[in-house]
Amino acid sequence: MRTGLRPRQRFTVRRTVSPHIIRMFGELTGDVNSRHMSGETDRPPLAHGLYLLATLIPMFTDGLDMVGHRLDIDVRGPAYAGDEVTATITVRSVRPAGAFGDTATLTFDLRNQREKVLATGSLDILATPRPDIAGSRTEHRPPRAAAARGTPEPTPSAAPEEVP
Repeated sequence: MRTGLRPRQRFTVRRTVSPHIIRMFGELTGDVNSRHMSGETDRPPLAHGLYLLATLIPMFTDGLDMVGHRLDIDVRGPAYAGDEVTATITVRSVRPAGAFGDTATLTFDLRNQREKVLATGSLDILATPRPDIAGSRTEHRPPRAAAARGTPEPTPSAAPEEVP
């Protein structure tokens, strides 16, 4: 069962970092460092590095069930509540995994609204099409709880682009 992922596909997703989600992530993980929970006197709350990955990278996989099994990340700078973070994800390689779908290696970079690189890295995944929406990445997106709370929705690219 193939996923439709192809080498050199590029996906872009954006999200505005929410102080509410930073607090929830901190409570969930136990990382309640004061820089995350209330910020510093001259800065808003600092986003957790793994929060950015946990919310941005899976968004490009609408229509796929994805399991990450290797992550390499270089965090280069901070993201704060209110920042708009853009993740650019590029498919580097895809290998058939039989009935399990495909194994793929992705590279990514995260940048803020000033184009400052926040993190770069790679992720190996096992991806399988979701039976109920196979072949679709965005047309049948399930409603997200964040939309009901007024949290800005991520902005995925309409279609993947090919990298030269």
